[in-house]
Amino acid sequence: MAASENAHRELDLYVRQISKVPLLSPAEESRLAFLYRRERDPSVEQQLVLANLRFVVKIARQYGGYRLPLLDLVQEGNLGLVTAVRKFEPERGHRLISYAHWWIRAHMQSYIMRNWSLVKIGTTQAQRRLFFRLRSTRQQLEQQQLNGEAASDAALGLQLCVATQEISNMETRLRDRDHSLDLPVVDACQGASVDVLQSAAPSQEEGIIGKQLRQRLRRAIDASMAMLSPKERYVIQHRLLHAEPPTLLQIGKVLRISRERVRQIEGEVIRKLRQLMMPRAVA
Repeated sequence: MAASENAHRELDLYVRQISKVPLLSPAEESRLAFLYRRERDPSVEQQLVLANLRFVVKIARQYGGYRLPLLDLVQEGNLGLVTAVRKFEPERGHRLISYAHWWIRAHMQSYIMRNWSLVKIGTTQAQRRLFFRLRSTRQQLEQQQLNGEAASDAALGLQLCVATQEISNMETRLRDRDHSLDLPVVDACQGASVDVLQSAAPSQEEGIIGKQLRQRLRRAIDASMAMLSPKERYVIQHRLLHAEPPTLLQIGKVLRISRERVRQIEGEVIRKLRQLMMPRAVA
């Protein structure tokens, strides 16, 4: 709660500071925009940015439902505003904020997509549209229902031009957000979620068996390697036993043979090792 209150105070202080910057009249904004477009003067850019910061805050509040820090959203939106100032073409006759609106939203939405979940979502245009429009579209459709029924996935898919299954998948992602493993377990007297996770580490018995198997396989490989030709040993050591194996072409240059010949030797070596190791590995 304290962190939330501090964030609100910081945002209020920021809003009070940027509110002291006077708005630009259309004529003054046009003059500065043409001047900046001609001379790229950083001080002129700063004037155009500062005069429009309050609009960034207004847009950021519209994304408050995503439960992300508003100050972070504002910061991302400010980057979008700077991009818009640098790309603005005043000769088209539009106000700067009308053009910057799209850049500000794009930066904020990108931030939300990056921070909503550890699992990457919104990799396609359809998924991004779903992520930001699914809930509002559902509300609109339900308000239009005379009988008060919930909007179906089929109706939502038709409205948003996506498959019904994508609607269901996105609903699950929006509902089941990531949570901290340090959160206490529900209905548990003590302990956190991390305490009840199954360990990915092998048990003591599995570790001993794995170590013994690796030792036996290592002995079998060493004995088998002695029965291979120098070229075959080089290929097996660098292609199959190397942490970062070189390409067939690189090995071919060292052995002064073609890439295809290296591939053939690799296949022959693997077949030989299978035949040689089978009786040894189980011995």
